[in-house]
Amino acid sequence: MSDEKDKAVYMIVIGQIEDREKMNAYQSALMESEIYQKNGGFYVAFGKPVDMFEGDWPGNQAAVIAKFPSLSAAQSFWNSDVYQNEIKPLREGAGTFTVAVFPEV
Repeated sequence: MSDEKDKAVYMIVIGQIEDREKMNAYQSALMESEIYQKNGGFYVAFGKPVDMFEGDWPGNQAAVIAKFPSLSAAQSFWNSDVYQNEIKPLREGAGTFTVAVFPEV
């Protein structure tokens, strides 16, 4: 039987964006680095909702959903020196972010 850490996961990021210029610099560096792809990840959804079925979505909030082949691949992305020391600091002061990883069902 497959270990839980070997199952695909979804990384969900919810961001309350306060500084669009800083966020753009962060997003550009993230895309140029191809760090998601290098860890087997790819974007599933990005941005703001196209429709709301219930509740309200704050105007300056955005979401990212990325799929990784395993929890260890997502951790490798998140904990990498490139992400932690070169890319993530670019979003400092850009807003407030919540990041979680969920197993694929």
